[in-house]
Amino acid sequence: QGALQIFLLWRRFSDLPPAPDRIMKKILRVFLLALCLGSFVLPSAGQQTAVYHDVELQYKTGLDLFNKQKYGAAQKEFEASLKMDGLSMATIDNSAFYRAWCAALLYHAEAEYLFLEYLDQFPESPNRQRAQLELARYFYQQKKYKKSIEWFERSNPNALTGDDYSEYYFKTGYAYYKTNEYDKASQAFSKIIDVHSKYNSAANYYYAHIAYLNGQYETALKS
Repeated sequence: QGALQIFLLWRRFSDLPPAPDRIMKKILRVFLLALCLGSFVLPSAGQQTAVYHDVELQYKTGLDLFNKQKYGAAQKEFEASLKMDGLSMATIDNSAFYRAWCAALLYHAEAEYLFLEYLDQFPESPNRQRAQLELARYFYQQKKYKKSIEWFERSNPNALTGDDYSEYYFKTGYAYYKTNEYDKASQAFSKIIDVHSKYNSAANYYYAHIAYLNGQYETALKS
């Protein structure tokens, strides 16, 4: 718009009869001033366009919603992100990972498919370990203990700390217990019976119970 006004101004004065040099100099200064002002306006418009076309907007919005535990809304944003052109591979990777994670946290049936698809498409992703752990948790919540064990065993507990570490060994142990694999269950529970966490009491109970079933009465009484 600023360039158009400058052009119309020039046409207006170019149609007038020749003016004295003093007047022409004033006209030239006005023209140059208008041209400079126009040059400051144009970059601002370009900057607004760049913000409007931010290809990672849906991904960033999805992360914000995920951190606020609004998983349904977040999943929709990650799905929209995956349809955008021009995304970096890291953003595509993260969008696919968080889409699957949202589905698992919402206990949607599609979670298994989305995680398996993700693990197949991004075999070298830094999110891979977390994806396997979250898939194991999803199966555990669905009481599909054999599938849960499969994915717990693929996860790396040494990369976990705090409650995540204790949760891993308790849920792995309980899944073994529910599938009658008592020796493996006992080994898992033994990892956390002396670790202070919200799983400590339950781990000690099942560890003692298995010891009792195996005739290890002294061990059972100590736990």
